[in-house]
Order: sequence, then structure tokens, then C-alpha cells
Amino acid sequence: MKAIAESQEVVVARAIEMKHNPALISSLAAHTASLFAKAGEQLTTFKDEVFGRWKRYLQLKQHFYLAYGYAFLGEALLKEDKCGEAVRACKEGVAEFEIAKDFASKYSTATGPGTRIKPEEHLFFRRIKPLLLRHLEKAERENGFIYHQQVPDECPKLESDPNYGVAKPEPFEYPTPAEIWTPAVYASFNLSKVSMPDFSKIFKGKKELKVVDEEKIYQTEKDPNNFSGCVIS
Repeated sequence: MKAIAESQEVVVARAIEMKHNPALISSLAAHTASLFAKAGEQLTTFKDEVFGRWKRYLQLKQHFYLAYGYAFLGEALLKEDKCGEAVRACKEGVAEFEIAKDFASKYSTATGPGTRIKPEEHLFFRRIKPLLLRHLEKAERENGFIYHQQVPDECPKLESDPNYGVAKPEPFEYPTPAEIWTPAVYASFNLSKVSMPDFSKIFKGKKELKVVDEEKIYQTEKDPNNFSGCVIS
């Protein structure tokens, strides 16, 4: 589920970069948030000592994409001249962003394996609140001067079932067996005649294996030069 959710992140970033319809982006973001929420539910019974950082990561992503969903929902409602609902959606988005920011801080200090990073310093994260506030200010300004619509107590619902751009897993299929592997060939194997090697001697090598040096990924302070703030490599 986590892999599908992270694949969906690419779709959201591309939709933002291509400046697609805000209603579609909102739906994609809400769908991505639901995937991260489902992935988080699968870890609820595991110990925080081992899976704490993983849990915080999934919770962070869930609320982060909810914030994006409400930001673009607010923009979509503004285009429909529904300023009252747009104000409510943007306020909900700001609240979700604050929750995501709190989880980002908890993620950086949580127990468990993984690289220590600060997601709240990433450009894709930092751009969401100014986007929300910009839509909120515009909605409040136009509602105060022109529409005079009541801001509803109940927040407009996010559409989390987009009809376009959904990442789907491909089912695994075993390759077709080679023609030479017939039942007669398998029957010809006589395992009773096979002598088992002494694995204790095989596993004791004369030289110790060197630790594989993995290439480190450093978090840079240089922001990507694009609209979404994401880099897909």
C-alpha cells in the first residue's frame, strides 16, 4: 500500500507541475492521502520502538496531502464563485497543514531505522501553506466585497475517487516455463542419491565480507526550480 501511495505522489506532483484542473488535483491529493492512511492502519499493531518513524512518516503524508486536497478544492470552489465554501475548505486545509507539520517534527525525532531528514524544510512542503493562505485571502476578500455568502460550519467534502491519473499495481505473473522442463525431466531427478554438503565449512570464509558502501543522499538547501517543488529522477 505504501508503494502505491508513493507512486501516486508522482501523479500529484505532475498534475501540479502541468497545472491541471484544480478539482482533479484536489481529488488526486485526497486519494493519495487515503492510501497513506490505509498504509498506516497496517502498522497499528507493530511496536513503536521499531516502526515508530515509519508510522509518523505515513501519518505525515496523510495529513500533508489532505492539506493539498483542501487547497486545490478551495481554488476549484473559487472558480465556481462559491466563496463561502472556499473559505471553509482553505481553513480546513490550514488545520491539516499544522497537523502535518507536527508529524514532520515527530518523524524527525522518532525511534526506528532510517535517514534523519527534515521534511518540513522541503520546498514541496513549504509551498502548501502560502498556497492555502493565498486562496483563503482571495476567497474572504471576494466574499466580503461581492458575494456575502455564509461560511458553512461543515467543511465541503473532498472527492477521493478521481476518474483519471490513479496509480495501479501491476499483478505479478510467473514466466512461462521452458519447453525442456517436462514431467519426464522432473521425474528423472533422484534426490535420494544426492549427498548434502557440509554447509558449516562453506559458510566460514577466509576473508570477511566488506560492508557495501551505499551512496548517501544529502538534503540540499537549494530549492528545485519548478512550480511544484518536486524533482522526479
